[in-house]
Amino acid sequence: MKKLLMLFALICAVCTSSCSDKDKDKKDFVYDLTIKGNAVVLKDTIPVDFHFTNADTDHSQGDKFANVLYENEKNLIAGWIEEEIKKVFGWVSYDITINGSLEERITKLEIKIDDWHFVYPKTKSESRE
Repeated sequence: MKKLLMLFALICAVCTSSCSDKDKDKKDFVYDLTIKGNAVVLKDTIPVDFHFTNADTDHSQGDKFANVLYENEKNLIAGWIEEEIKKVFGWVSYDITINGSLEERITKLEIKIDDWHFVYPKTKSESRE
């Protein structure tokens, strides 16, 4: 019985440790973001008019999108954000404009977003305006 309790305690410790490690990498954001434009899902063009805040009941997609914007501003890797936006929303292609603000709560890094325009896939002449 004692061995069983020790095994159970070890399993709990490992589970708790792995959960807290994941939480360390998770960013905590305050955001208010609007996305407008058009996107292609499968073969259909759809109008895009999304509004995300961290106060939304289900803010998982908003959190993912906020993280993409944060990582882009932090790292500035050319072409990276367009691929990540595509992954977050599952779009084949898009032409969108983003407005709003984003703040990472721990570092207090604040990003103001005024008419950021993204097109995917890009042609050589297109870029964030």
